[in-house]
Amino acid sequence: MAINKRNASPMMRIGIAAVALILVMALMPGVFALFSPRPTQDSPTTGQGQLEQIAAQYGPRIAALDGMLESQPTSYTVLMQVGHTYFDWGAEIQQAGLGASGEDRPMWLAAASFYDRALELDASIPPDLVDAAIAHFYSGNTTKAIELGEAAVAVDPEFAPAHYNLGVFYRSVGRQVEAIAAYEKAIELDPEGQVTNVEQARLALLDMAAETGTEGTTTP
Repeated sequence: MAINKRNASPMMRIGIAAVALILVMALMPGVFALFSPRPTQDSPTTGQGQLEQIAAQYGPRIAALDGMLESQPTSYTVLMQVGHTYFDWGAEIQQAGLGASGEDRPMWLAAASFYDRALELDASIPPDLVDAAIAHFYSGNTTKAIELGEAAVAVDPEFAPAHYNLGVFYRSVGRQVEAIAAYEKAIELDPEGQVTNVEQARLALLDMAAETGTEGTTTP
């Protein structure tokens, strides 16, 4: 998927931010990896059972945050935290392999909605912009995802997760030249993969080189 989330990364923060950055590493070349609870002997193991377990984990958090929102409806921090919680909920559904039929989409839509409200108050924090971009991407709005990713790069051109996720977004809509440049920039900024998935970036560059029959320039 996309995601380099929380590390002041999208993957990151993201509340997810920091590695938010390690964001997008699940479904597409570029989504982050999260862990879901291991089922115990008494736990349901079916897809529906896993969804219920995940909902039981995140539902109470959302309820508590809703209470905070009632008293602080224009709090950037609270709005972002609600967005991060829905983001993590959607990511966990994906990580559990339950997103193929769209079970995660409502969570991404909710995350995107709360992120948008927060960004109306402050759109100057790159990790938050990237998290919002990822949420929009997974909810199906790639145009908005690209807009937010580019905004993150405009604020901080050195933020590797923004470039990485832009690579994912651009590639998904066939903008290969821009995808290559974004992936290469992410690798240049973070060659050791501390805040982004450089291995996925390198693989994506190799894949695109094979698709176009060109050599591709993968940064070592």
